[in-house]
Amino acid sequence: QEKARSGYVGLKNLGATCYLNSLLQQLYMIPAFRNAVLSLPTPAGCPPAAGTPTAQLAGHEAARSLLYQLQHMFGYLQESEKKWFDTRELCAAFRDADNAPVNPSVQMDVDEFFMQLFEQLETALKGTGEADLLKSLFQGEMVNQVLAKDSKHTYSERLETWFTISLDCKSKRSVLDSLAHFFEGEVLDGDNKYKCEDGEYVEAVKRCCVHSLPPVLILHLKRFEFDFDLMRKFKINDQIDFPALIDMKP
Repeated sequence: QEKARSGYVGLKNLGATCYLNSLLQQLYMIPAFRNAVLSLPTPAGCPPAAGTPTAQLAGHEAARSLLYQLQHMFGYLQESEKKWFDTRELCAAFRDADNAPVNPSVQMDVDEFFMQLFEQLETALKGTGEADLLKSLFQGEMVNQVLAKDSKHTYSERLETWFTISLDCKSKRSVLDSLAHFFEGEVLDGDNKYKCEDGEYVEAVKRCCVHSLPPVLILHLKRFEFDFDLMRKFKINDQIDFPALIDMKP
């Protein structure tokens, strides 16, 4: 089947891999990331990532390389005239926390998959010319603060790095509402007062602030909650609006 008139190649859903497909397509559509991945040399003795039929890769060590499979997929998304690409080999190359490949019949939280994917790619990129690729494109810095309620004194301040900002989406009308909720902070009072280094308990405000933004900002909507009565996860299907522009200034 020929690719769509839009000129883009799709990714085949293997059962419940819509989360994986949507993330990989978004990463592919970031030119700096796509070009960097495709510019990396292929492993010695392996055929070029782009243009080699998937079946011909089975006997190569590259078939077990997640980075190579990502190159292979990006090459097909860029050059193929077919309607879709089969991610089966990429799913087999990926390993979760239990060292198991992607199970196409089980839906996974996309943020969990994203963090495991980036962890494996960071390892694979070491020693290449793109060792800092993920940090240079996606890593931001956040300051976690504990302030006096009048904001005139800072009790605690800690700088952390991040790849995504995870936002609540339940009962939120838009991403802007979710961002406002994320940054509004938490009042520490009553039995939950903040304990200072000298042992004194004081009323305070705990909050986080963006210290620096990455070139590519990734916002993760928390679509899954755990039901402690039923002891299982359930998906939040609330509609949420996305503005064309987001002003991240405080």
